[in-house]
Amino acid sequence: MRSATIPTPERLGHGARFALAALYIGVNLPFAFKYPQRAGGHGLLAATLYVAFATALWLVGPRLARGCARRDRSGWGFAAVAAAAAIALALVMTRFDPEALRVTRYPAIREWLDHLLHGRFPYASAVLPSAFPVLFLIALPFQAIGDLGLLQIAAFGAFAWACRRAARAHPETAWFALGLLLAAPLFLYEVVTRSELFSNMTLVLLFLAGIEGRARPGTTPWRGIAAGLLLSTRGIVGLAYAVFLPWRYRNDRRSGAVVAAWCVATFVATLVPFLLWDARRFAQFGPFAIQLSYIPTPLLAGVFAVAIAWGWLARSVLQAWLGIVWVLFGVIAALFAWSVALQGWTYILVQDDFDISYFAFAHTFLIWVVARFGAPPDPARPAS
Repeated sequence: MRSATIPTPERLGHGARFALAALYIGVNLPFAFKYPQRAGGHGLLAATLYVAFATALWLVGPRLARGCARRDRSGWGFAAVAAAAAIALALVMTRFDPEALRVTRYPAIREWLDHLLHGRFPYASAVLPSAFPVLFLIALPFQAIGDLGLLQIAAFGAFAWACRRAARAHPETAWFALGLLLAAPLFLYEVVTRSELFSNMTLVLLFLAGIEGRARPGTTPWRGIAAGLLLSTRGIVGLAYAVFLPWRYRNDRRSGAVVAAWCVATFVATLVPFLLWDARRFAQFGPFAIQLSYIPTPLLAGVFAVAIAWGWLARSVLQAWLGIVWVLFGVIAALFAWSVALQGWTYILVQDDFDISYFAFAHTFLIWVVARFGAPPDPARPAS
């Protein structure tokens, strides 16, 4: 278990930095084009300006982040900025009505919970909610206090904390990662629409970072239970597991088998109440039917094979985390490219036939990888 438990001073090399910068700009670019154009502006001009801004951010941002870190020896400055940003995001969020933004994710959660709390089968609603049950249960407390969008604000705080913790002795990378997140149109779009994709991935990220180290005796089943609960949010979580768990447990297969068994058992247990409630409608309108309609089965099988192979062959923790980024991006990019090839760019992007916010899956992990591994390369040791 040496490779999974001993911290390594790995850092992103120049090639990896360039690739992550290109990916960051690429997944945010459709938002910079689409929504200014929808608001009556010039989409191409807005996209061009965004590329220039984002490129400058990647070039100049690390230097600015180092300046912030030097002035914030205690870390309280970072916490204060994150708290102020959370308040600002919450205020911005309240300025937008999610019902008027033509995004069904917020209504889907609200309607699912409303059906459940009133004793009606939650998956037989007009908006066809696609997530697994635990995602809705995570959102329940935020609906109870008045606004589902507060889930995203809470997740932002947790993500900022995760970035600061991952940065360790190089707090400037946490500052840079926070700047990248707040400057991302994709993330801001998720906030104003009260989406939960970023929140979902933040929970998964925190879990995987938590199991990276050696497990204490007796905690392995609990890790499997936690994995199963998070798998019962969205099926794409399984792709992140397919990369990370083979790497984490390749030298401790017995523990890996225990985690996998508890994960599957817990996941199934979360579905049993709905199967007993109405198996026919669960099969017809439930998350398996909706999520599997988004992706051809051969592509899904191929992506899982690639993910498992990457995790098994990864030689370092950095390679494992990068594998999650590229696999999650690759599957959404493949679906996006296929949709464009079949129906055309304008129909897919401008007319909402493809949900570009799914790029948030890879985007969330990408920014955290920058916080964790983005310190300048050590001249005495080659970067990965």
